[in-house]
Amino acid sequence: MHAFPKPGGPNTIVLYEKDGYFTHVPSGSLEATRNPYLTDYPEISLSKEALKGSSRDSLQSVFLVHHDSTLKNILVAWREGGIVQFLEEALKATEGGKTPPAVTTILNATLSLLRWSQSVYRSLSPHKMLPLDMMISTFSTTKDWSSSCIRCIAWHPQCKKIAVGFSDDSVRIYGLQYIVPMLKHRRQKNIGAIAWRYNSSCDVAIGCQGCVLLWRLDPNTVAAKPSSSFLTVINHPASTGPIVSLSWNPKTDQLAFGTCTDSTLAVWDTQSEKEFSVPAAGSGGITQLHWSWDGQKLVSTSPLLPFRIFEFEPILKSAKFCAEAGRVQSIAWSPCNQHMIFADSENPRLFGLSFGKIEGSFRNFATNPLVIADTAEAALQGQSGDEFRVGGLVQSIVWSRNGDRLAVLFKETKCVAIYKVKTKPVLLLEPLGLICGSDDCYPVAVSFQPSFENGSLLSVAWSVGKVQHIPMFASKEKYYDGLSIESPPFNLYGSSILSPKLYSQS
Repeated sequence: MHAFPKPGGPNTIVLYEKDGYFTHVPSGSLEATRNPYLTDYPEISLSKEALKGSSRDSLQSVFLVHHDSTLKNILVAWREGGIVQFLEEALKATEGGKTPPAVTTILNATLSLLRWSQSVYRSLSPHKMLPLDMMISTFSTTKDWSSSCIRCIAWHPQCKKIAVGFSDDSVRIYGLQYIVPMLKHRRQKNIGAIAWRYNSSCDVAIGCQGCVLLWRLDPNTVAAKPSSSFLTVINHPASTGPIVSLSWNPKTDQLAFGTCTDSTLAVWDTQSEKEFSVPAAGSGGITQLHWSWDGQKLVSTSPLLPFRIFEFEPILKSAKFCAEAGRVQSIAWSPCNQHMIFADSENPRLFGLSFGKIEGSFRNFATNPLVIADTAEAALQGQSGDEFRVGGLVQSIVWSRNGDRLAVLFKETKCVAIYKVKTKPVLLLEPLGLICGSDDCYPVAVSFQPSFENGSLLSVAWSVGKVQHIPMFASKEKYYDGLSIESPPFNLYGSSILSPKLYSQS
């Protein structure tokens, strides 16, 4: 991390990056409030106080308490919580003394047996014993998921629209329209992931507690809160655990998702509206899912050590790989589909894995992933003389669509590291700059806009409920995937940077 240039001062923000030079402006300036190079991008800012005003708990006090019938409560417990909650609710119904003692004894014995079997099962997978909030926070790529007012962000792959999930279980869609649609439903609880469908401007999937909510928004509607008639609920076939990752195939209409508590990989086919599953796709659960950009391969990570890469055509086959230590925390495909970069939960390093050009073969994968960058925590002096702690264990990795930029968010330190990526002749990461926060404002999630035309655009969600868009302009340059990016039609100036240190496979 010492190879990075000095970050800006504590009262400055990054306005843009141009060819490796980061320009900082005072946080209270007009440019910081409204980026002059992104005037047509939406402003996203929603405080925790505003969210509390529309939360589920605050709304409950407005309405009278309504008591459902005992049978209805039991059926709801069966549908939403499984057999254990079903038995618990049934036992509550026996407290009046009108139920025969034999029935109560049978219910108690069955419930005790199920709880014992679950405890044995969970002892083999310790993560399943975590409280729900802690489980999602552990496996989510969002930093401080349980306390952050922004739970996740996701750009549409082709349109200028971004979906933002908030802590009040709502998802808001920001785009060019003045009205901001808000998606909310009673099944939309504990939002862990959001993904837009390719080649469709209005289909967005939201990963929640045990299910995926597929919203199909009418592009001509002006409703601020679309009704549930636009919604399809897709239940996980084997678990009611939280879903922290889902991924659309870029070339087909298939949506892959899984839960942290079950190893079954579920795939929903939009055209046929049918779901099929792949058993034992993960070890103890599924935490990350990412299709390659060509739609040929799907990587699946688990709460335990190994992760898998699947190919579905012409026949289903997979290969298993392991991180150096711990589980895979975050992973990203290169746009050319021949490389992956990932980080595990115990090493402050970035690893690279390369895939050969032989179609349908896993033989050309590196036997052991290679270290391509060291992210060990370090202290850097900022341009104002203040000390910044940077680096450490990785929280999230995102790779720009043009393949030229990699953004890395860290678990403990309050910064985002930006690398320049080269893949020929070998995979190289060149440190470019740091986007730093403060004690009361730090980054919690990052996402690149895939359709940005003048290089890359990184969106950073901050802990205070604001999303900042940072353009990374590129000169006319041929990248490894053959893309040519023109410079923007204005002059940009930046400060000098230190000579970068390269990390390579050799």
